[in-house]
Amino acid sequence: MARTYITFSQFKTDVKSVLWPDIGEPQNMTEVHNTYILDCLIDLQRWMPSLQQSHIDRYQQSDTFWTCGMSTFEAPRGTLARLYTVGNDDECDRVDYVRCERSELEAWLKEYKCGRDLTFPETPYPPSPYGLYYADDSTDATCGRATSGLWAVHGGSIFVAPYIQSDETIVLEWSGIKRHFSNGDLVWDDADIKSTVRAYLQMQIAKHWKRDSELFLLSKAEYEDKRADLMHEERNEAAARNPISAVGYSPCR
Repeated sequence: MARTYITFSQFKTDVKSVLWPDIGEPQNMTEVHNTYILDCLIDLQRWMPSLQQSHIDRYQQSDTFWTCGMSTFEAPRGTLARLYTVGNDDECDRVDYVRCERSELEAWLKEYKCGRDLTFPETPYPPSPYGLYYADDSTDATCGRATSGLWAVHGGSIFVAPYIQSDETIVLEWSGIKRHFSNGDLVWDDADIKSTVRAYLQMQIAKHWKRDSELFLLSKAEYEDKRADLMHEERNEAAARNPISAVGYSPCR
């Protein structure tokens, strides 16, 4: 069965609405609860490999830095599969970028021609000691978006050349443990996962805020049981998708 997705913002709302159905979530605890939800999603990914697959992160120009004609941002820890850009008003207007080494990217950039002068951003903020500027539309090229480009990973950062425009968004497909979720990021619309996250949230509240050791132990046991059920279900689904390898049978033997 195909997994469906909702935004992280809606996911948090769904989790909390069951715990506080009448008076609503205490507003002074919102950020604390959000941190616990994120911690739980990270923990579940460690135990469930399927949740580490097919992440899609999006980076607008304002989410990047400008440096020497390139856009750069922090790379997630994982396996990076694909990078492309889309128009902000047209998701189908896709431009695929080719991965290469950083040295190849810089050499290619010197030869790149698109009417782009090396215009430094007109930002009121000074660059970092490493020549990183906050990206903004002051560097937009008169010729518009690039129709091809390269990207490379170096020192824990992703570099994209040529630098992106204010009317486009970088899309990065990757796999691994996702440790940062923006409100617009897609997460799993799964009732069992939401129920498991609620148990984790109750466990942390009981431990750190209610100081109720009995409730903490009950919530901890509930969370671990629900997590184990999710892991068992994941293994069964994997076996159903590939029954031959699941029983160790090979027709070549």
